[in-house]
Amino acid sequence: PADREAIEFHTSNPGISAQSGWATIIDQHRILEMSSIDLRQDADERLVSGETENVRRLTLDLSHFEPGEPVTIEIDEHTIEDARPDEDGKLHLIREQADGEWSAADPPDDSDKGPQRYGTFKAAFDHDALLVYGTQGSDEANEWARRKATYDAEVFWYRGNGAFDVMADTDFNADEHPNRSIVLYGNRETNGAWSQLLEDSPVDVSSDGVRVEDRAVEGEDLASLFVRPREDCTRSLVAVVGGTTPAAMRATDRLPYFVSGVGYPDFICFTPEVLRRRESAVQATGYFGPDWSVESGEFAWDADRDDSDADSNGDNDNGCKTGHACGDKPVAGEQE
Repeated sequence: PADREAIEFHTSNPGISAQSGWATIIDQHRILEMSSIDLRQDADERLVSGETENVRRLTLDLSHFEPGEPVTIEIDEHTIEDARPDEDGKLHLIREQADGEWSAADPPDDSDKGPQRYGTFKAAFDHDALLVYGTQGSDEANEWARRKATYDAEVFWYRGNGAFDVMADTDFNADEHPNRSIVLYGNRETNGAWSQLLEDSPVDVSSDGVRVEDRAVEGEDLASLFVRPREDCTRSLVAVVGGTTPAAMRATDRLPYFVSGVGYPDFICFTPEVLRRRESAVQATGYFGPDWSVESGEFAWDADRDDSDADSNGDNDNGCKTGHACGDKPVAGEQE
């Protein structure tokens, strides 16, 4: 309620839980680590004060303040004088660096990460998801894609008592399915719907390999899951379940992404050896940044990992578990 004088709120994922009372966490500095706000308001003094942790963007709904006058913000030992809410009473704040100062900002861009669309891979099965299997590859790749899409739909039917539509790429037209999340099975060459949805994706999966912008992921038979924003709307996602070869595609068959407590990042790439070698078969993994770019995101690469510094418990020289290639975040089906 607007008349709450104080708010203490914690969340690890603004895409799941972002708001408490008159305060909304829009995005984070360290993706999926715990974010906290401890804020107080005084409408008579037109003052908001408090502390935050791991919050990059924050929106305050001050529509209950008397309109037309400036507001003072005292937050994380920084003061913003003469802050003015917009015509809806919203005050948007940003802290570009984790140890930097807060400043007033424009309203968040809905095309960026935010409560309306924050990622991780599993979120692609929201918003009336449509599963589209590829038919443009070899007989083996096409049969895998059809069976995998059908299997995922049936697993969700059994586990979640819900239904996904399943469709061949030859029948798919993006304009006929607005605002729906789309899950593609296959790769750029085997799934004809790729060009409609992922033409500008920084991640590319084909028979030639897996690339993230200009960096090639090392290895053969590379399997991958990743998720990107659907560019023709502001809430839905496009996900890929696939790989460079049929053997790599089959490596995704055992991934339990519908199981409660299991989480996958925005992007992960691994070899079929993941069933035997577990985390050490993960070749690359990460999260896109607040603007969905690779540059502003958090990514880790097996080629950059110095296994000579790992001890028998899987710790490397910087204290990061090799099973958690991005800080302490879950990969390869580990529980969150």
